[in-house]
Amino acid sequence: MWEYIEKKYPIFYLNLSRAINESSIRYWCESVKSLKKYLEKLTGNEINEEKLKEIVKQEAQIREKLVALRLGALRKAETPLKASDMLQLLSLRQCLGQQEYLNLLEEISSDYGCSIPEKEDSEKPIFYLLGLLFMEESPKVLSDEIVTGSDILKHIEKSDIKTIEDPWSEILTQDSYEVPDGKSALEWVGENSYLRPKHPCLAPNAAKIDENQALAKKFGVKGVIYFNYKGCRVSLMESRLNEYMFDAEGIPYLHLQVSGKIGDVDNIHVATESFIMANCK
Repeated sequence: MWEYIEKKYPIFYLNLSRAINESSIRYWCESVKSLKKYLEKLTGNEINEEKLKEIVKQEAQIREKLVALRLGALRKAETPLKASDMLQLLSLRQCLGQQEYLNLLEEISSDYGCSIPEKEDSEKPIFYLLGLLFMEESPKVLSDEIVTGSDILKHIEKSDIKTIEDPWSEILTQDSYEVPDGKSALEWVGENSYLRPKHPCLAPNAAKIDENQALAKKFGVKGVIYFNYKGCRVSLMESRLNEYMFDAEGIPYLHLQVSGKIGDVDNIHVATESFIMANCK
């Protein structure tokens, strides 16, 4: 696919190892440095240390607002922001510049309130939804023949429950998002982007599994549903590792194979409804 795209657009390839060790991290960080040089040559703009730290700081502000909005939607008994709304808001990070996105979050926060209740006033059970169906969420730029995470959420929201989706695990569990003293911003970006990836391509992806476990315990989820695309062995591996870990904690787990096509949505609805009803007590 990328070979066709690069005929029209500049493409820079980053090779991601499927193992985590010192040499793979070092290789990835060197690749990030090469990307920096490529972007500087492509744009004619220098990416210096101070500017990079400023960008990381602004990203931390974005995360703070996202956390406040998501926790507010989870802990408040009544809120106008549904999980499907929040997922689409999160997906807009791919479409807007950093400052534009921060301005959008500030506007939404002022309209709907950004305060998090000191004590949870919602008693609705929470279910955790994992898998690439939610990681690849798009603001409906795909064909109507493709089912998205929001399509699934809009159906699940008819039940009297709340949900947390895969993309929120890193945001809700990561305590700090800043460059440590004594480390260059570029090195930090390299290590952080490699050790906390959103994709299950690293095997075993211990950091991501740990985040899933921490978030599930934090909110006392009633069950976990992993949406696995048929034929994707990489996400199948991640799902099975998740299943093993959640089973050890006594948390109900459903591995659900999906085709990604809208015609599969009825089967998805039946399976999710049955699982939720069985574990709502």
